[in-house]
Amino acid sequence: MQDGMVSSIRSDPRTSAAARGSGWVGNSPQAEQLLTHLAPGERVESLFTTLRFHGALTGQRLLLWRGTFKVEHMELRRPLTVLGSGSQSRFGEAVVLDGPEGVMELKPLSPGVARALIDAGRPGDEDGPGTPPYLAQGDSDASGIPRAHPGNPGRASTPPKAKECTGSQERVFRARAIRTWQDAELAAVDHMRSIGFAEAQVTGSGADGGIDVIAHDAIAQVKHYG
Repeated sequence: MQDGMVSSIRSDPRTSAAARGSGWVGNSPQAEQLLTHLAPGERVESLFTTLRFHGALTGQRLLLWRGTFKVEHMELRRPLTVLGSGSQSRFGEAVVLDGPEGVMELKPLSPGVARALIDAGRPGDEDGPGTPPYLAQGDSDASGIPRAHPGNPGRASTPPKAKECTGSQERVFRARAIRTWQDAELAAVDHMRSIGFAEAQVTGSGADGGIDVIAHDAIAQVKHYG
């Protein structure tokens, strides 16, 4: 109780600036849990809602709630592992994260929220962890989907050769639980990086011509069967 009134996300100084226009309902189970999970000095930078989640981004973590009546809660520490971004449509943008339960896609997002989540996946100092894997970088078109490197017309193609991995480029293949088609694509990325295609990354959703993973001189198409 504060001044005879129950604190809410619209009156609490930790959440009031982010609550306006966020889509959050002040007396919802998610809002009540949010205030419970926040530390006394922890301020919310952004509140958002998607097709499946209620989200709250703070300077330390991303808090997500799923469900309406039976509300499930999960937490991702910053910097976040951003697997893909840039899928744009008139309904909003999408960001793919590697969460506690595997790959999850947050959509539709406003451009501001999408940028905030992508920025939260970038370490803030040199002593922090390295750049998150699979963060879309390098050549891309306006939609954020990487472009394949053009070949030499008229010349027969030769099988790509993986570059030798030395030093910091060396990657160790890690086992990944494959529950969804997104997990299957990420397993392919892990494998390609482990054999020398260090810059392999998923192409993201959209018109990719059947290409699911792309590197400088290799591509892969992935099929997932449940």
